[in-house]
Amino acid sequence: MSPIYSVDYVDSEEQINSKYYRCFCNVHVRTAAKIIALLFTVLCAIALILRLVAGCMTVIDIASACITIFVCGLIIIGDKEEKAAYYIPFIVVAIFGMLVYILIECFVVMALINPQSSSGFYFGTEIVIESDINTIRIIYGIIFGAIVLCIILHGWMWYIVYKAYNYMLILEKQRTTSTNSYDN
Repeated sequence: MSPIYSVDYVDSEEQINSKYYRCFCNVHVRTAAKIIALLFTVLCAIALILRLVAGCMTVIDIASACITIFVCGLIIIGDKEEKAAYYIPFIVVAIFGMLVYILIECFVVMALINPQSSSGFYFGTEIVIESDINTIRIIYGIIFGAIVLCIILHGWMWYIVYKAYNYMLILEKQRTTSTNSYDN
């Protein structure tokens, strides 16, 4: 059975270090999960600083940044302590983030179809001249493509962290199995 569905997969060290637990450029998923956590933390800090400098910081910005930094920190701690449970908050928050992206994408599609709709107004496009509609649609098309790219990247990073979570489950099971065998 595939390790993604079963923790009973562990038989040898070779299976733990198999290609299944490798991702881009043959990097192990543990390392990739730490890189993703550090990347999210740095990007979140930069976004907070930019919003602070621009003077448009909201409570939602601060709360989402704190949550992101916290769950990314849990990944780093979970890797150090080899605890799978520390990966779960990131997995849940990442799924929530993808759902938010999909919701925003729905508003962008509504604005693409009718730039004078309420979603067009929400995105700040009060159209005065009819010839500007095509320009606005091009802008929304670019936004649409950027959000699709974000959803794909977010999903890929979620999958890498999920694989790291599975790997940690296997390490925990192997550790408890080896501990129990010494007890007998």
